[in-house]
Amino acid sequence: MNASELLFPEPTPPSETDVKVVEAKIGTRLPSDYREFILKTGGGVPSESCYSNGNGINVYVQNIFTVGDPKSPIDLAKEIISNPASRGLLKSRIPVATANGGDYLMIHKRKGIVYLWDHETNNVSKVCESWNDLLAGIKPDFNK
Repeated sequence: MNASELLFPEPTPPSETDVKVVEAKIGTRLPSDYREFILKTGGGVPSESCYSNGNGINVYVQNIFTVGDPKSPIDLAKEIISNPASRGLLKSRIPVATANGGDYLMIHKRKGIVYLWDHETNNVSKVCESWNDLLAGIKPDFNK
């Protein structure tokens, strides 16, 4: 997935300085493959949004948090600072996208593994091995 595949109006990639400012605000470095993606795209709403890992985990990726645009309604720093649930998740994982109507996709800070956090049950389930694996597996719908 690249910037042309995001539906967010005119996604604007942040500068390296913008990313470092956000990392300082949230108190952690962004996971490397997500960081590279953000530097290229800025985040946004994916044009294709269905991911299934083949083990019963189906994820509808709604919004990939933006970085460097505090006016964005899906700004990563704003989400983490204003939402107590997301702040509590920061011990080992960082929320990077919304999914399934209120859940978070999160990336493990050191391992890069992508997880789904269910906001209703507080359960965390492994989705895939990396952000790049998630992007490569996103399809237009769950039947493809």
